[in-house]
Amino acid sequence: MRSKIIKDTKYRGYSLFESEKTKDGFYKTTIDQLIDMAERMAAKHSKVLALRIDVHSPQGSDTHLTSRDMTRIIENTKRNINNRHKHGKNAPDIQSIWTQEQTCMSEHPHYHLQISCNGNAIKNGYGIFHELNNQVSRHLKTDDGKNNQGLVHYCESNKGAGLFIDRNSPDFESQRDEAVRMGSYIAKCSGKESLPKGSRVSSSSLKRQSSRNLQQNNVSVASPPQETETAEHLIDDQYSNEHHRQHDTSNVPSSDPVSKITDDESAIEEMLKRDWELYRDSDRDA
Repeated sequence: MRSKIIKDTKYRGYSLFESEKTKDGFYKTTIDQLIDMAERMAAKHSKVLALRIDVHSPQGSDTHLTSRDMTRIIENTKRNINNRHKHGKNAPDIQSIWTQEQTCMSEHPHYHLQISCNGNAIKNGYGIFHELNNQVSRHLKTDDGKNNQGLVHYCESNKGAGLFIDRNSPDFESQRDEAVRMGSYIAKCSGKESLPKGSRVSSSSLKRQSSRNLQQNNVSVASPPQETETAEHLIDDQYSNEHHRQHDTSNVPSSDPVSKITDDESAIEEMLKRDWELYRDSDRDA
């Protein structure tokens, strides 16, 4: 039986995210899902746009997002964007992998998303962020009309409009590697200590595909596993129990408030405003 935890900085030829939060390693199945998505999307589309987005629940409230809620929010986001592009030349083909985290029992869970789409259809990730933010706000809207803005975070690693993988670029392999490295953060073991046994750790909209099918699309594949696995994977009970005993944070005050988007929040806000103007002008008729 293969190990379910990866503690190397390289896997299947791809770089993995290195930080204090990833020192405990990554869930292997989630990393496989991320790599498979990057390879399959690049095989299917000449340009791919990759994004990282985080979704939180309001703290200090009885209302929070469940994994079922996230599934509905993501599907509604995809449907609405597809409808806006139904007369365009290219289909958005939005694919996603998301993970659930809960660092202590007193906090609501939050979610990390890695999103990939057809970069020929969607040239700016802010449109996806904007729609996802609307869906979260609508889902959590309370009787007093509170719209719960600020719970969806556009990650700094997107570097503006998002990370592009251009199959015809001489930097194609490094672009794809960076998309996987960025996404590998969501596969980290840390942060999942208080998830209930049997909880879904990651869910992918793409099912596994064999390396033979990928190679038929003339795109290099970095040694994928030969066997198939399900699109979802559940947290390993033994690892969860041992890890929780070693990293119980239930009595440790948080030093990183949920509302913080990045270390330079004002700069990101300005970037999002600028990108929204570009999105309206260039992306809606793609």
